[in-house]
Amino acid sequence: GSTNLSTEIRADNNWHRTPNQEEKLELTGNSNLVLKDDRIVGIRMEKLDIDSIKQDLTGDLSMVAGRVPWIIADLESDMLNVTSLLALLPKSPEEADDSDLLTSLKGLGPAQISLNAKSVTMRDVDLSDVRFDVVSGADDIDLKQLDCVTQNGNLKSQAKVTWKDEHATLEGTTALSNV
Repeated sequence: GSTNLSTEIRADNNWHRTPNQEEKLELTGNSNLVLKDDRIVGIRMEKLDIDSIKQDLTGDLSMVAGRVPWIIADLESDMLNVTSLLALLPKSPEEADDSDLLTSLKGLGPAQISLNAKSVTMRDVDLSDVRFDVVSGADDIDLKQLDCVTQNGNLKSQAKVTWKDEHATLEGTTALSNV
C-alpha cells in the first residue's frame, strides 16, 4: 500500500528542542511486506521519495531478513546536499555512541546501494553526474564505482576496504580526465 512517513533527526540527541528544517524528513512510497512461510521477513518500498529542504531522493529500497544482501537500495537524486547530511552527524566523539567507524561498518553486513545524482554538493565542491555503487559483505566494502564531474574535470574511481580482526586495508584506483 501507500506509505507516508514524517520523521525528525537530532544529531545532538536533544528531543526537547524544535527541529530545524534540515532535520525534518518526509518519506512517501508504495510499500509491501515481504513474507516467507507466513512470517513477515522484510519490507519493499518502490517509488520511494525522500524529501527535505536540501535533499531530493527517489528510488527503490528493500530490507529482507535472511537475504544476502539484506538491504538493497537503488536511488536517484536531482539534488543531494552531503554537507547538510554531515551536519546531522554528532559533532564530537562525546556526542556519538561508543562504536567506532570500523565497528559500525562491520555491523552493516551485506548491503547493496546505488545512487545516480544529477547534482551533489559536498562542502564547497559542486559535483554533477554522480554515479555511486557500493556493495558490502561480512568483511569488506566494495566501492565498485564512484564517478562524477567537477568544474576541474572528471573523476572515475573504485575502492575496496577489507578487514580482519581490528585491521582494515584500503585499495583503490582513481582516474582524472579533462583536468
